Amino acid sequence: MADTLPTAYGRHAPYATCGYTPQQLRSAYGVPTDLTGAGVSAAVVAGGHTASMARDLATFAAGHGEPLSPGQFSEVLPTGVEASCETQGPMYSEDFADVEQVHAMAPAARLTDFAAKCDDDGQALPVLDAYSQIADTRSATVVSSAWNARYNEATMSPGLIAVYEQVFKQGAVEGVGYYVDSDDEGDDSSVSPTHTPTVSYPDSDPWATGVGGTTLAIGPDGGYEWEVPWGDDMARLDTTATGWISPPGAFLGGGGGGTSGLFTQPGYQHGVVPDALSHAGGVDGVDGTSGVGDVSAPMRVVPDIAADASAGSGIRVGVTVPPTAGQPAAYREFAVAGTSCSVQLIAGMQADAEQAAGVPLGFANPALYARFGSGDYHDVTATPLGHTTPLDHATPLGRTTPLGNAAPPDAVGPANPPPGEPATPFLLTLGRDQTLTATPGYDDTTGVGTPDARYFASYQRADTSASRNH
Repeated sequence: MADTLPTAYGRHAPYATCGYTPQQLRSAYGVPTDLTGAGVSAAVVAGGHTASMARDLATFAAGHGEPLSPGQFSEVLPTGVEASCETQGPMYSEDFADVEQVHAMAPAARLTDFAAKCDDDGQALPVLDAYSQIADTRSATVVSSAWNARYNEATMSPGLIAVYEQVFKQGAVEGVGYYVDSDDEGDDSSVSPTHTPTVSYPDSDPWATGVGGTTLAIGPDGGYEWEVPWGDDMARLDTTATGWISPPGAFLGGGGGGTSGLFTQPGYQHGVVPDALSHAGGVDGVDGTSGVGDVSAPMRVVPDIAADASAGSGIRVGVTVPPTAGQPAAYREFAVAGTSCSVQLIAGMQADAEQAAGVPLGFANPALYARFGSGDYHDVTATPLGHTTPLDHATPLGRTTPLGNAAPPDAVGPANPPPGEPATPFLLTLGRDQTLTATPGYDDTTGVGTPDARYFASYQRADTSASRNH
């Protein structure tokens, strides 16, 4: 407990986690010990390149009981990637965290990092090039990226969408699935040109799997306790350090989601996504316009699935921190957060499921939605375990204690101090994802939910000991 800090909501808050380990995450989501992604090829597409990434991954993996095998990890670096990203700063790329989190969930999967340059159209084109290269070479069957081409899908040109979809559809034919994070801006109203809720791209594309975020509570035995939608409000200490400034404070970050204004409802969402969400955009099914009194056609809703992403329940990673005044470069571990994390956790778990199935899962969404209602998912709501206390006055279990955090919410992000440097404590209040909320069943912040042990069992073959190469 943070008993040296001021109280909030009537009592002291506990400190946030120092970062869940691979073993904790695999245990909480019910990944069987015999599923490790063996025989599966996974790829991460990330903007920029961390020079120490291969060494950092090896250090992290060995330190957490999941050592790399010779040749298990590789990098594909386009010519000039370092030069194109050199103005972004030494901690710009999240690639080191991305590969470590996929490996955390699928420690035996072959893993390749495809770096994207930083010099073209907000990286929409370099990321697309990497996606295309993977599809053309079929160098992986599970592909994940924490990079959104646009925060607002409406700013994507039809031509660029068509090229992205061509790659996604090619992947679907070849047994390659693309997993994209739903971004960290909640309903995206703060980054939308119109300041209204919207969805990002390409997670909104019906041929991609959009991954949202949660706050995950893991018990001391590694068991799953509860989850709420990821949406963190932050309050800072006052100048006297005797109280928090107007809790819950300002919106810090949350998983993206909502109703697309571009894409009509794909067949796999029919009968699963509530009409109140699929018709929320008010897009006319006849002429494609919106207006008062229109009878709307059902539209695509995101995300499709979710996993841990909150600053209050961050994921442990490691990286070699650049030297500072009086301090040499050094490998350090810390917690990161965001749907940059959840998408990699899901990708790793999909590699485990693919090992269980014995065949490539490819485009995942039809199978994800077909399992809805079967008990294969944790149904994430804003009031876990049946508690109904409003979240604007309390935290997940109905208690009056939001999580506190004495470390950066996202040590990768540019607004935070580098790993290892002091940070000022602040208070997090959970489950406040702007206009998005998690309700029983499918919702627009966690999708169908998060994987449960039964999810992996649903793919299990009669003989799970055999692995394959492809």
